[in-house]
Amino acid sequence: MITRIRRTASLLTLAAGLALTGCDDPGPKLTVTYMATQGSERVLREAAQFHGAIPVHVDGQALGTDEEAMSRRVAQWIAAAADQPDWRFQPAGRLPRGGDGVRVVLSFDPETGFSGVSLCQGKSLAQDGAQDGAADPMTARLVICDDDRRAAEALLTLPRPASADAQSLRDLISQATRAVIQREQERKR
Repeated sequence: MITRIRRTASLLTLAAGLALTGCDDPGPKLTVTYMATQGSERVLREAAQFHGAIPVHVDGQALGTDEEAMSRRVAQWIAAAADQPDWRFQPAGRLPRGGDGVRVVLSFDPETGFSGVSLCQGKSLAQDGAQDGAADPMTARLVICDDDRRAAEALLTLPRPASADAQSLRDLISQATRAVIQREQERKR
């Protein structure tokens, strides 16, 4: 009987410990929040075929880096993660203010209550002054836009890295890229 009580108490302690650490875990997290039924791969392949390159836009200044420098880095990380010989991702600097073809948009520290739909429609989601005492963890949205429509979206959360070249940020953007670039679903007839 005493052994059973100790075992039960140990299990309860373990469960409580896991619950507490789960809530406080600041580790990197990736959630695919939207994927169009046709996926996103076809959209990107067609854009690369007809336009030669897929622009990458950055919304907001992340980690004290200007948008142009950050868009170059993100384009490199996305190209490495996608690893498709017929796709070329190019930095495009500032976010366009309206539907502007197929593009990849990364928004750092976006306002809450908005989604990638707003980004694809040309609305800036970045909070004003996000770098001044920005909260930890950092959040970002990676969105594939097809004009003003959203083809795929992922939400990234990670402890605020010290620089834009931090390995944790690079890894999470690469993981998010692989997660949102998916093949068209097979049609059953």
